[in-house]
This record gives sequence, C-alpha cells and structure tokens, in this order.
Amino acid sequence: MESDEMMELLVDAERLLGVLRVDQYQHLVRNLRVKVEKATNELIREKSQWQDRLEKKLACIAAEEAKLNDMKRAVMVENETSMKESQDVAGSEIRDALDKAEVTFKTEIELDVKHRWTLIQRAYLSKTETDV
Repeated sequence: MESDEMMELLVDAERLLGVLRVDQYQHLVRNLRVKVEKATNELIREKSQWQDRLEKKLACIAAEEAKLNDMKRAVMVENETSMKESQDVAGSEIRDALDKAEVTFKTEIELDVKHRWTLIQRAYLSKTETDV
C-alpha cells in the first residue's frame, strides 16, 4: 500500500469515527495518522537528501571520469607521436644502412669485375705467349 493510500484510509477512518462519535478511537486514529504522516514526510525529506547527495557524488565521479578520459587521450596521442618518431628514426637508420650496403656492394662488384677482367687479360696474354 502506498503512503498516499494509507493516509487517505486513515483520514477516512478518522472522519467515520467522528461521524459515529467514537471519540476514543477517533483520537487513536488521529494520533496514528499524525505519526504516519510525520514518518512519511521524514522519509520523503531523507529520500530527497539522499538523492541530492547521490547526484553530487555522481557529478564528482563524472568530472573525474572526464579528467581521466582527457588524460587517457593525452597518453594515447603521446604514445602515437612517440611511435611515429621511433618509426621515422628506424626507417631513416634502415635507409642509411641500405644505402651504405648498396655502395659497398657496388664497390665490391666493380672491384670484382676489374679483377676478373684483369684475370682474363692475364690469361689471354699467357695463352698468346704459349701459343707463340
């Protein structure tokens, strides 16, 4: 039973007892109605206070969540920036290493070609000398 229904029932009972002129019970029902009304009003007041406290606490939590989300976004951006910088540095180092390797390979190939050519020339000269 809701408090409004209970209060309505007690008011009706109090009136009925007044009509019936049963003062002793009318007085008891009136005291009961007053106590129920007082307890109900106190409950409503406390419920309102608890609701206010809850809303304030939830607002504080929401503000903290917003701060944490901002911090999280900042950390994510910082991490992405650091990763990009690291990738750029690593890419540059790899390109430098490849460039150096390319120069080394070209030099070795050129030297190898010259060496082979020299060997071919020597072989040809020695063959022509033996043929003569």
